Amino acid sequence: KAHKFVRALSKYDEGLELDPQNRAIRSNRSACLVELRRWDEAIKDARMIIHEAPEWHKGYFRLATALLKQATDTMEQPPPAPPTADGSAVPQDTAPADARAGVPE
Repeated sequence: KAHKFVRALSKYDEGLELDPQNRAIRSNRSACLVELRRWDEAIKDARMIIHEAPEWHKGYFRLATALLKQATDTMEQPPPAPPTADGSAVPQDTAPADARAGVPE
């Protein structure tokens, strides 16, 4: 599935080279970047749409979608392992189960 988005992204890039002000292409590229989990680029495109066409709702939709999916992705990541006595982090797979769950031993 990702390879289709990579190909689509390439086409959107080509389209924007020909018509940098085309908000529909930029909007679709933002959506494609979200699917590729390239949050910063998707957000940048959405903000550019809003800057260039503040009356067009799609820019706000793309920004909200990118921010929400980025936040959801971040929340789904496992929490970092607690530091050891010397302050270094314990590799996630070697931390005790209680530590990974955030429960003190």
